[in-house]
Amino acid sequence: MTKTTQLMQAFAFDSHAVRVVQIDGQPWFVARDICECLGIDRTAIRRLDDDERGVHLLHTTSGDQEMAVINESGLYTLILRSNGATTPGTPAHTFRKWVTAEVLPAMRQTGRYAMPDAALVPDDKLAQLLAGVEKLLAVLPAMMDVLTQMASAMPKMLAATHPQRGKPTRRRMHMEDVGHIQALRAKGYTLDDLVLETEFSQSQCWSVISGRYKVLDSGRVSIDLRSDAARAADAAAKAERAQAPETAA
Repeated sequence: MTKTTQLMQAFAFDSHAVRVVQIDGQPWFVARDICECLGIDRTAIRRLDDDERGVHLLHTTSGDQEMAVINESGLYTLILRSNGATTPGTPAHTFRKWVTAEVLPAMRQTGRYAMPDAALVPDDKLAQLLAGVEKLLAVLPAMMDVLTQMASAMPKMLAATHPQRGKPTRRRMHMEDVGHIQALRAKGYTLDDLVLETEFSQSQCWSVISGRYKVLDSGRVSIDLRSDAARAADAAAKAERAQAPETAA
């Protein structure tokens, strides 16, 4: 055996991977994988007949590698020589039943070992999962931008508060928050236009951020972290609206 062959298929038995290649239309198993499943030493391969074992050059993710392989007859021989091959409940017996009752019949019928349909994700569920992933990917850049700006704004808020009393109010960021922030950013707003609430009293905030807070009905203080330019523009717009003549009813 000198011809290079792609790995035909890899399937799982408990926590072990079993790789199979097709040579001249027949399945050959990677000997190392079979020995690990049966819990036997790889020296057992040497006791197989010459026509039951061989070395084949296989394509792997690490490049072409020479690997010991065994055919179906060699597989049965290793299984039957294993301890407990005929005793129900032992690893060798379970492996033998699985290979002979499921894997090999399926490979003869379809050319491959097929996973049960129950392991497949229904199309409608898959579509929902993909839609959720796409939605998350769409808002992820905005979320990262907002979190970065929040981190840079935090020193301002902490500098405006007494270090011994109170603590900032925690608030979760939801998907709708991100959508709202995106809408505001489309209108030219930045994170500084958002209002952060703290549990500090009016007197604690007065000297540091005079004119940038208001006491809410709940007793919390709303701190305005907008930039000076944004505040001035809003104040001018508000004054202009106040001076505009009222429209007659």
